[in-house]
Amino acid sequence: MRFMFLWMTLASSLLIIYEDFTRRTIHIVALILFGITSFTYNYHKEYLLATLVPNLFFLLVTFLILRLYIFFKKNKKQKMVGRYLGLGDIVILVLLCTSYSLYNFIFLILSACIMGLMYFTFANFLLNKKIIRIPFAGCIAAIHFILTLSSFIVSFDVTNTNLF
Repeated sequence: MRFMFLWMTLASSLLIIYEDFTRRTIHIVALILFGITSFTYNYHKEYLLATLVPNLFFLLVTFLILRLYIFFKKNKKQKMVGRYLGLGDIVILVLLCTSYSLYNFIFLILSACIMGLMYFTFANFLLNKKIIRIPFAGCIAAIHFILTLSSFIVSFDVTNTNLF
């Protein structure tokens, strides 16, 4: 059963990667499938609240800091969702709150940011393709794909508080 959820998680991650990198939108069915399979594959009853609460708190603090930065930089109130972050980015981050310990969740977000910057640099400067928006949800799904597959191969627990 766990093996089936592994492949469904990997397939839904690939679907999100494809949709975000090609069309810059993610279908709601892909998000629902991604959320259900990621939750069931990494579900540990004893770790549910221990992973959910710190990760949600970290996300709230991060979004608050980003909101304050945008407010002070632009000197006016601007919409953050839709302009700087997509709704799919936020939904995927919230869905993955139960799948990772706090340290691994921070590692996931930082890795996705670095991957997004590398994609931006590669597309703008090497391919001369003018992009303004980074497919952050696709980057998160790609890192989640890599971590999920490697956790299955190497047998480590991403909900554990140690870094891999």
